[in-house]
Amino acid sequence: MTKPQSNSRTQESERWVEEFISSPFISEFVFRSPQMIDTSQKEVVDLLVSHSGMSILISQKCQEDPFSRSAEKTTAWATKQAKKAFSQLRGALRGVEAKRSVWCDHRRRGRVEFPDGLPFINHAIVIVEVFERVELGPESDFPLALNGIPVTYLSVNDFLNLAQELRTLPEMSEYLEARRSLSKTALRTVGDDKTLYEYYLGNDGSFQECVDHVSAKEFATNNGDQLKMARAAKAESDRFSKLIEYIADQLATRLADYASGLPADILAAFDDPGDRKQYIQMQDILANLRLRERAELGRAFSQSVEALKSQLEGYVYRALYFDTRPDLVFVLASSKGVARREVLERGLVLTRAAMAHYEKSRAMLIVDRDGSGFEVSMIESASVPTEEEIVAGKRFFGSLRVIDRAYSFARSSDL
Repeated sequence: MTKPQSNSRTQESERWVEEFISSPFISEFVFRSPQMIDTSQKEVVDLLVSHSGMSILISQKCQEDPFSRSAEKTTAWATKQAKKAFSQLRGALRGVEAKRSVWCDHRRRGRVEFPDGLPFINHAIVIVEVFERVELGPESDFPLALNGIPVTYLSVNDFLNLAQELRTLPEMSEYLEARRSLSKTALRTVGDDKTLYEYYLGNDGSFQECVDHVSAKEFATNNGDQLKMARAAKAESDRFSKLIEYIADQLATRLADYASGLPADILAAFDDPGDRKQYIQMQDILANLRLRERAELGRAFSQSVEALKSQLEGYVYRALYFDTRPDLVFVLASSKGVARREVLERGLVLTRAAMAHYEKSRAMLIVDRDGSGFEVSMIESASVPTEEEIVAGKRFFGSLRVIDRAYSFARSSDL
């Protein structure tokens, strides 16, 4: 039997976009085709990205044959489809107000329920497939807000590029909000957002003095060296942030023999195999880090791994915390030639010692074990640290070199 072709490319495009953004935004928090019951079951919206109290809704429109239309017909198609996408977003946001139950059959988490309806939406995005810049039309046809929620119009390609560059939900939300200072015409134009993004990158996360695509292009022409340096700093940052994204992704899969050789007290800290929840909580922490925070965490972890590169055996560690998360300290470690049980036991001692020394109530441990896998754990404690933990904190962390580093969107003070 031949598969119907009427929606084949558009449906496949939705799946492809989901897969593409699942790497930077972390797969567990990307929901394709959430559903609800109105008078019948229907799709709420094409994509929802949501974690840590932040959410964006995306309505997507792609062409079955993107090269079959003339420029004039493409503009007409984009205008019509953007209106349909906006209408879908409006319907989804009505569902938010009505608190209708929503669910999504997630590709890794299974059925995920939103019993009180979609979470609070920070931003709604219309994405349509065009390859040239297209002005959609007047504000009456393309509103820039829905019930107080900002609406952005982008091409599919630009949305994917922004996901690739911004990589985190906090950064994406900030970019979209900063972008709203552009002219109304620019805000109702899809295509060529790369020009706008490069202005944003070159101005350290700001659209100050930028009006539209033309002024952004002029900046790129007149500030080539500055933009080149910003791109290089951003590339260095992304190299380390992708390491943390990879670790977050790996948390979704547990080793088949994870319990082998571990005592009962350590195994008690693991989730039940049939009801894993802690890994989602740890992913949520890593996903909600700012881009530069991910990068600094990845840098510290990479340095721990490099410190053992030429050794046959050892256990090295570093500690890192951010002002934006005053209750949390990260312990980044690397081990070689150390039994897994001892890796975990040492990690428990280190995380409790770090909490005591840095006066934090939470600690996350990330260990590279012999270059073949990761051990990630999280502990919390609201109680006063014991004398033993305070002594251990001074012993393990008291002599570590302390660096107070200022950083911004694309660069840190040491780059």
